[in-house]
Amino acid sequence: MKKMMPLLFVFVLSLTGIYAPSASAGNPKAAVTHSETGEDLIYHVLMEKKDVHLSPSNQSVQMVLYPGEKTTPKAALFKIKTSVGPRWVEYDEYGDMINLPERFNATMGELYLDRRTKTWENATTNRTDKDAVSFNPQTVTATQVWYKIDTRMGEKWIGYNL
Repeated sequence: MKKMMPLLFVFVLSLTGIYAPSASAGNPKAAVTHSETGEDLIYHVLMEKKDVHLSPSNQSVQMVLYPGEKTTPKAALFKIKTSVGPRWVEYDEYGDMINLPERFNATMGELYLDRRTKTWENATTNRTDKDAVSFNPQTVTATQVWYKIDTRMGEKWIGYNL
C-alpha cells in the first residue's frame, strides 16, 4: 500500500495538469478585424465549425457555419467579470462596433471600456435602465462574446467562451 501512494499522488497530479483551466483567459478564434477594403466594417472569420443560435438567451441551434466563412458582426454582447458578479455589455451597430478591434483582445479575453458603460444582468432579455450598473473606463475580463450576424435565415448569433 505504501508503494501505491506515490503512484496515486503522481496520477492525481497529472490529471490536475490536464484538466485545469488555462492560466490565461481568451480565445483567439473570437477575434474581429477591420475590413481590408477601407470600408467602415469589421469582420469575423470563422476558424472552426460554429452553431448559429437565435440569441445568447435562446441557444437553440438554427444552422451551422463552417471554417473560412467571413461574417460581418452587427452587434456584440460580452459577458464580463465585475465586482458585482457577471454582467453583460452590449456594442451595437450605431458607432460602437467599428472600434471593437481596438477595444477587444480575444487572445487575452480582455475588453476595454473606453467610457462610462452600462452593464446588465441578462444578455438580451428583460433589460431596463433601472437594472443597469455602470462602470467607469477600465479593462475588464470577458468570459463570453456573442456576435449578431446576418444569415440566409435572418439575424442570428454565434458565441464563444473565452
